[in-house]
Amino acid sequence: MSDVLRLSRREALNYAQSMIRELNQIMQACDCQMPAYLLEMAYLEVSDILRGERPVAEKNLKEMLNLPKIEVLPIAERKNVA
Repeated sequence: MSDVLRLSRREALNYAQSMIRELNQIMQACDCQMPAYLLEMAYLEVSDILRGERPVAEKNLKEMLNLPKIEVLPIAERKNVA
């Protein structure tokens, strides 16, 4: 399996937002207030990016955190990805 996720930028942000929401709910159910708060802040940040209200400077942050690469495919190529 490749370490490159084949998602559009919007798909990746929507997926991350969904996972953050689920993790937040788990932390709230466990009464883990600080992780729940931090996840809520992450959820709001992603929401702002999706609405276009937050400038995006993720490239340097991604390199600093050594996150996996996300390859953004042109629309024509996305249909061929399984």
